Amino acid sequence: MISFLLTLPEDVLLAIFARVSVEDLLSLIQTCRVLHALGSTDYVWHQINVHLPLDVPSGKDIHLISGPELHRAWVRGLRLERNWRRHASRLRKMCHIMHGGIVVRIQFLGSQWLITLSRAPTSVLCLSVWYIGVPDRERRHLSMDVPSATTFAASMQNDGRDAIVAILMDGIRTTKVRVYSITLESDADGEHPMTHCPRLMSQISQAKSEGTPSEVQIYGDIVVVAIAYFENIFNPPTYRFIVLSIKTGSQVTISPKLPEHFSHVHFRLFPRHMVIAGMKLHERLVVRIYDLSPVIARLSGLYQSSSPTNDLDTFNQYIAEYETDDVPADSDYTLSDGYLSHNFPRMTALSFHGSAGSLHRPGTASVFSFPSEKGALCPRSHGAVPVHVFPTPASAMSDIVCIGTTGRRAVWLERRWDTDVFTLMKGTFSPEQKGSTIVERLLPSHLVLPFEIFSCQSLAFEESTGRVCLGLHTGELYILYLSSVRSIRSGPARCATTPVQPPFPYVSFNFDQQGSHRTKCCAKS
Repeated sequence: MISFLLTLPEDVLLAIFARVSVEDLLSLIQTCRVLHALGSTDYVWHQINVHLPLDVPSGKDIHLISGPELHRAWVRGLRLERNWRRHASRLRKMCHIMHGGIVVRIQFLGSQWLITLSRAPTSVLCLSVWYIGVPDRERRHLSMDVPSATTFAASMQNDGRDAIVAILMDGIRTTKVRVYSITLESDADGEHPMTHCPRLMSQISQAKSEGTPSEVQIYGDIVVVAIAYFENIFNPPTYRFIVLSIKTGSQVTISPKLPEHFSHVHFRLFPRHMVIAGMKLHERLVVRIYDLSPVIARLSGLYQSSSPTNDLDTFNQYIAEYETDDVPADSDYTLSDGYLSHNFPRMTALSFHGSAGSLHRPGTASVFSFPSEKGALCPRSHGAVPVHVFPTPASAMSDIVCIGTTGRRAVWLERRWDTDVFTLMKGTFSPEQKGSTIVERLLPSHLVLPFEIFSCQSLAFEESTGRVCLGLHTGELYILYLSSVRSIRSGPARCATTPVQPPFPYVSFNFDQQGSHRTKCCAKS
């Protein structure tokens, strides 16, 4: 068979390689040097349909990534997928970081950086940036006090060399957001990791505000903050959004027309779109997609004022709307960050229908994919049905839910009210109804962890590398590695002759196949 393939013209071989599955391609290029050379070209790897989350630079066109880099990313992705689909994933490694303070929010920034918001015993709030690209060499890159901060949003710029962080402040009748730029280029020797100073780029400051800021999002150089206005305690709030251009400092307030009795509102940003989701009448999940291009054009040069304009844009004309079928009244949902498919937003929502009202009645959970598939549409009187439904244990409640960017994987903290037992769960979902659903414990039940799951206060999940970060109320961080540590890309260049000591104490755990662990303790000298 191989000898026959070698007799074919090169263009025919390239066409064959471009049409086989990635698993078959990896097998073919291992047969001989000729097939390896042809199968390693950029053209072949650019033709592969990406059906798994890959550890590649976020936001970068996959056609601009070299074939060898995509080859390595696919190998790592397939290994992680095999481990992820196990009955209980094998924990490859776990690292412990003594963070300090109660970590209230964690966000992965790519696969090599971590941003945390923590509260010290003195009630001082602190924003920290951690480099986690090399296991056992995790270190604090930057730390800054952020008084009155409630939450933050972050994204990368300049091909991952800078981070843009928008911090939402808490104030009485005041809406305040500060936007900082943080350099992510690490020192070559790693001896001065705390010398990187954040630079204030822009801010939103609106005094005498009657509303309550609830959420902030950032994409590129656009920052949006949602403000809820409560008329009374009986009706859900109405919403306005302040849109800020970091480049020009211009701001504009938009007032989208949302469905009546719209609650549990969340939103996401994309290059030219804004997605707003919420519960309509506590019965249906509604997702609306708006064209943000006119607002971005307006901010680019027409308005240079640092205060929001008084003329409110109304997003009456949304370009797409998706409404689900009825869900139980006690449901809540979590929205993925989403991604672009053919320049249009695609998102996943995971809704848990709790059974806390009954200790003996099992609950259910639904996975919705937007835009809704054609085959998932009910008659006009009904909404889109979920692409997946799976049962949840009786008396179970999901405390913290994290969905990957593509919506194919999720991690959540499950609490059983009858036994008060906490469990880390994982889910594997396909965007289509025909795909399989796998819901299992994240880790084997016999695995002994050096901490109690119930002490988890915050959770973050990086889908492409299978990393899970847990923030405990004791001020500790634990990073779980579910992919092979040897396949993780190396971090910044370091001196080969000088050993590097981490700037903080950490403990590294290496696990064998039986689930027991070997401990290595290190501390700054």
